[in-house]
Amino acid sequence: MDAMQPVLIVIQGPEPGRVYRLPENRVTTLGRSDRNSVPVPTPTVSRFHCEIACVNGRWELNDLNSRMGTLVDGQRIEGKQTLSSGQLIRLSTTVFRFELMAEGEVQDTLLMAVEERGVRPALWSGRIGRVLDYVRWEGRRAVMVNLAFLAAVTATVGIITVRLLAYARSRAKRPVAQRVRLEQRAQLGYDDALATLGAGDKTRALGKLEQVERDFAGTAAAGRAAQIRAETFWAVLQETFSTVAAREADNDHAAALGLQQELQRLHPPPSATGLLQQRRQYTVRLAHASFRAVEQSAGRLVEGGDVEGALKLYRRAHDRVGVPELAAEARERMAELETGGDG
Repeated sequence: MDAMQPVLIVIQGPEPGRVYRLPENRVTTLGRSDRNSVPVPTPTVSRFHCEIACVNGRWELNDLNSRMGTLVDGQRIEGKQTLSSGQLIRLSTTVFRFELMAEGEVQDTLLMAVEERGVRPALWSGRIGRVLDYVRWEGRRAVMVNLAFLAAVTATVGIITVRLLAYARSRAKRPVAQRVRLEQRAQLGYDDALATLGAGDKTRALGKLEQVERDFAGTAAAGRAAQIRAETFWAVLQETFSTVAAREADNDHAAALGLQQELQRLHPPPSATGLLQQRRQYTVRLAHASFRAVEQSAGRLVEGGDVEGALKLYRRAHDRVGVPELAAEARERMAELETGGDG
């Protein structure tokens, strides 16, 4: 029976289908740096993200204090974890499947990966060549046997030739050079966005990544830009929500709602839209509760004869409540107090 060969198969990432063998006599490292055994060229992957090694006959995965963490079957690991065949290992947006295979299975997997990368069309090309050779041979034999059959074969070959020429002309008309230039421009925009992100300006980077997605849809760079934009937006969202909570604690709901509106202007991915709506509803409920508390405090001040104190409360609430209907109520209360109403 063949010895079981451990491998990593790329399920999602820059090279889907690629197979990496894991040697038993040395440690296999994974990360963004080219010095890793398995390089993962993704900006959100750490330079040396994690490692896999055979320890006492068992394969162990060890996270190297990576920034985004290492997940096994969706669960973030802490330190080392023993791997089982079929488990999924995620490094940011790149996913591997750990497998223990017989040598024959490894070869089959490698062959499938090669075919998926474009060898199959070449095989078909060879088959077409053999078919055409057969047609030519039959044509020569037909000349000797029957002129009528030769005429039919010639007509058939002529039709095939005309169709091949028409197909060649249609292919030649395709703007190949234009497509290459589009890919190059998309890559330049993507690189510029990454440079902005590396400089720490996440907001500008989001705008540039969105522009690459919009202006160069269908290119490889646009697909990568969509992935990085989603990851970056979630990081910005977490930072902004922390500031929003601080503004709410200070009863400055106008500022909290303004920060959430800025997030909306960044065109959030669909996965974040529902969360943003829920967060805004929560802030509005807090604003209503805060305004009712202001009304109660102002009422007590008016009863005690301190109309000016009540006016100050309503002016502050008007500037900080952030909800249009509540701001309108604050203006009404101030008008009543200023004209001698009972508030």
